[in-house]
Amino acid sequence: MDAIGTVEIGGKVASGPLRVFLSHTSDLGLPDEKGSFVAAAVATVLRARHAVTDMAYFAARDTSPAAVCEEMVAQSDVYVGIIGVRYGSPVRDRPHVSYTELEFEAAGERGQPRLIFLIGEDSAHLPPDDEPPERRTRQGAFRRRLRESGLVSVRVGSPAELELAVYQALIELAPTPDAPARLAAAQALLASMPTDVLLERAPLPAGSRMPLAPNPLFVGRGDELLAVARALRGGDTTVALGQVVASTGLGGLGKTQLAVELVHRYGRFFAGGVFWLSFASADEIALQVAGCAPPGLEARPLEERVQRVKDAWQSAVPRLLVFDNCEEEALLDAWRPSSGGCRVLVTSRRSAWSPTLGVTALPLDLLPRADSIELLRRYRPDLAADDPGLDALAAELGDLPLALHLAGSYLRAYRAEVSLDGYLMELRRAEFVPHASLIGAGLDDTPSPTHHVQGVAQTFALCLGRLDPEREVNRVAIALLARMACMAPGEPVPRDLLAKTLEGVGPQLRADGLRRLAAVGLVEVGDGWLRLHRLLAHFARHECLDPGAQAAADRALVGCGRLAVEAHLTGTALAAVIPHLIHVASRETDDEPLLAGLCDSAGLALQWAGDLRAARPFLEHALIIRARGLGPDHPDTAESLDHLAVLVRAQGDLPAARHLAERSLSIRWRVLGPNHPDTAFSLNNLGLMLWAQGELAAARPLFERALAITESVNGPDHPVAPVLNNLARLLRDQGEVASARALFERSVAIREREAGPDHPNTAYSLNHLGEVLLVQGELGTARLLIERALDIRERVLGPDHRHTAFSLNSLADLLREQDELDAARPLVERALAIRERVLGPDHPYTATSLISLAALLRDQGDPAAARPLFERALAIRERVLGPDHPDTAATRRALQGLAGEGGRAGAGSG
Repeated sequence: MDAIGTVEIGGKVASGPLRVFLSHTSDLGLPDEKGSFVAAAVATVLRARHAVTDMAYFAARDTSPAAVCEEMVAQSDVYVGIIGVRYGSPVRDRPHVSYTELEFEAAGERGQPRLIFLIGEDSAHLPPDDEPPERRTRQGAFRRRLRESGLVSVRVGSPAELELAVYQALIELAPTPDAPARLAAAQALLASMPTDVLLERAPLPAGSRMPLAPNPLFVGRGDELLAVARALRGGDTTVALGQVVASTGLGGLGKTQLAVELVHRYGRFFAGGVFWLSFASADEIALQVAGCAPPGLEARPLEERVQRVKDAWQSAVPRLLVFDNCEEEALLDAWRPSSGGCRVLVTSRRSAWSPTLGVTALPLDLLPRADSIELLRRYRPDLAADDPGLDALAAELGDLPLALHLAGSYLRAYRAEVSLDGYLMELRRAEFVPHASLIGAGLDDTPSPTHHVQGVAQTFALCLGRLDPEREVNRVAIALLARMACMAPGEPVPRDLLAKTLEGVGPQLRADGLRRLAAVGLVEVGDGWLRLHRLLAHFARHECLDPGAQAAADRALVGCGRLAVEAHLTGTALAAVIPHLIHVASRETDDEPLLAGLCDSAGLALQWAGDLRAARPFLEHALIIRARGLGPDHPDTAESLDHLAVLVRAQGDLPAARHLAERSLSIRWRVLGPNHPDTAFSLNNLGLMLWAQGELAAARPLFERALAITESVNGPDHPVAPVLNNLARLLRDQGEVASARALFERSVAIREREAGPDHPNTAYSLNHLGEVLLVQGELGTARLLIERALDIRERVLGPDHRHTAFSLNSLADLLREQDELDAARPLVERALAIRERVLGPDHPYTATSLISLAALLRDQGDPAAARPLFERALAIRERVLGPDHPDTAATRRALQGLAGEGGRAGAGSG
């Protein structure tokens, strides 16, 4: 995550200055009044203390230019492509390939790092393009190829931007021996940040997390931006302890927009990157911090990703952290780094902070009148700057940026229907009830001037009034607005989730409704999501625009938890839904059955996301509500018992999980009858608990009855694979290997047909079938099945999912049987590490991996290293499973036989 690290060049870690090959067309070396692109690149390579390699420097020789070009690329460490709009000279023997293309391909064939810098086609610093049309077409195709290559490319518009971008990229590629020098360079970069002149926007350092783009309508705030920049830079750029700057003020002043602008103008000087976090909901901060982790860690446990990020933030590398909408001192104290080079920028309505936090508060005021007028003219540039109506309108709105934005959007959307003077008349005579909620009343204790509330409320009411409900598209727009207001305030709402709240409306009409909302300035539209300002959301809820909106939003969300599990949603798809589930499940409502369903859904989603601790309170609350409202013997109460039992079992508390499963089965047996499909589910669930506790004889009839019920109710072709798998595992443990194999083979066939060959459920059955074949001695076939299961799980669930650990452990045990001990050891060590992180150090599956590793060490002739692992595993199993559990007994025998080097010990179930 640090920009200060190592880089492999040509398969070796570099230990000195890099040889940087600059690939470009000759026209980019022609200077204008700002210099040339090539000169800027050469200067920055030298400033970074590296060496320049360039075709312009090669001496005359008999070799062809193409061969010389390839030779010089081969002798370089890093390829830097400076790509303009000219195609350049074609290669003599390959007339359809330019030298810049040849150099790009040569670097790729040698595995060199390739840094791509695309000069914007609209750059004023490019020489005139007088190439033939055919070459222009080829250059356009080459630029598209670079953008779609999967390589990181940076777009620049001037030599100065290129110089900064190349320098930043080379800092990240510097070798390890120069780490102190590069840290000093990173600190010097921050120290060089000018705070007496307003900079233009520029690209951010690689690895930054910045979801918000710069606002093209942003005006003014120059003094405020410089004040924040000065406070963030500070006097000592090597130490940032307690360096927290807060932009404070009432809602609607544009604190967030100021922070966005600051990031895009000054973020380039923070070599470690910029990381934007929304603090609007405390429950979601950890998920956002985890999103700052390096690529490739998406499937790791939430706690590990968060810790990785927090550890990196403690380093001395300068970074900029933005805590947007941070209203609680405790949250700031909990998430700000306690040491290192990070600077923290907070936006908040809170004006007073505890001195112990060391916050430098910079209050944000209303816009100066001239800037207010300029902001309005950004929406209506046809209006003259000295139009008295603009001054009057800014005064009417109290120079509040949010109100000015809404007013400008309104004037732009209805420029043909409403004049500026007409709008002012409407605004002054509009009948409305001002809502203090629009500036955050009820969210905190910050007092707000009444006229600010009135201005925003008037503007919002007028914008809303232009959505004439007589037109169907406007009714749809209002309905969508009301439903967005029921979601987590200020959080992006996925388009597909919003669509589920209004499924009775066709997709085209929904899209038209969203366009209407955007046209009047009520929503922010992103790629696949929409966002309603949190203050407008609060206002819209109080307006009661659609009495059925909350119920529609709840219905759309209540099934999301189950969908997350059934569809195996991961990553951003799951993270985008969780904030809204938490929001609706955390609110107060008189509809307790609905609230129970929402809590159940939130718990299931969090459980699948890997956050078992966060999931448990929601599932427990769902159970409490259903037991209280519906009665202890209601089928919905039984459902909650089953869901909670599955989670508690995953946490390793088998006695508690068994108790919950027994209660669920008792209810369903009495209320639904012994042959109901839900009763079959509870039979299967209780069977799992008994099997996990070693009571195989008691578990078997439960699995067999569950299978019989499911087949009799739904038919033999119904997907009964879960019960088949559980029964087969039990038969395997009872020694009926042939019977177990037949069931697993049937389970694999069902799951490949119903879910597909690459579904995690298919991998589950494949893995267990492989284990049975291992017992039967068919090691080759078993290995193929387990390796296939591992491949599916790593690709779909991620390399650090608890199910991936299961396949790793299985493959390690198989390799041990094949005496491939060296190959088995890293697999079982990886499985153990995953289980300790995800399940905990005292989980039964952790004990399984401990035993696998202990047995392997014993077989490698290291009984001294194996003994403490066996002992730790025995302690876990005695405590969790009991002293008489078969797995406990097997572990005890393995430990007793260690001194005498008895036979190999199986790891037991899991």
